Amino acid sequence: SIHPGQLKLFQAMDDPGVRRVLCLGAPGGGKSDGIVAVLVALSLWWPGKTIGVVAPTNPRRKVVWDKILDLAGPRGWISDIKKGDNQIIWANGAINHVVSAKRQSDKTGSPIAGHGWWKAIEDEQQDIDDESLKEVDHRGRINGAGYQVFSSATNKNDHQFQVRIQEYEAHKARRVVRFGGPENVFTDLAHWEAQRATLSA
Repeated sequence: SIHPGQLKLFQAMDDPGVRRVLCLGAPGGGKSDGIVAVLVALSLWWPGKTIGVVAPTNPRRKVVWDKILDLAGPRGWISDIKKGDNQIIWANGAINHVVSAKRQSDKTGSPIAGHGWWKAIEDEQQDIDDESLKEVDHRGRINGAGYQVFSSATNKNDHQFQVRIQEYEAHKARRVVRFGGPENVFTDLAHWEAQRATLSA
């Protein structure tokens, strides 16, 4: 199931002119779960294709990895897991290539570089640097104009990230999808009321 805010992500998938979609919201709003739901849909719709999955750090990569398996595994959609290659293999031949954007050192370069992806998702994009985002864009050469990137992000109070949001909003091939925490119907409303009370105290 998806909540009303996450539905906006799926609606954006139907616009062929949109190359990048940024899902922006509060912590706990279901952004990462929404992005993973998009990944599952893409993996089912594109048999045999490789879809890139990018997280800012290796610990976050493991979180996303587990979310994919938790959602798709019980349904019998996963046929193999290759941890050494950072790959989740689907029964229909689709491949999720799950990587961290964080470089081990200046000498090793970006772990995103050199791959070819049909589509891609990025989790917690506010913590991924601009150079890595460009690498993600370059990975879509095999799909040409059909390549799309779907990203989740917490609305971080950081100048560089706020400029990025403004660039998204000004670009005709990019879209910002916003939703707040209370739209996540899978979280008790009392949680958001407590959060509001804490922030206003």
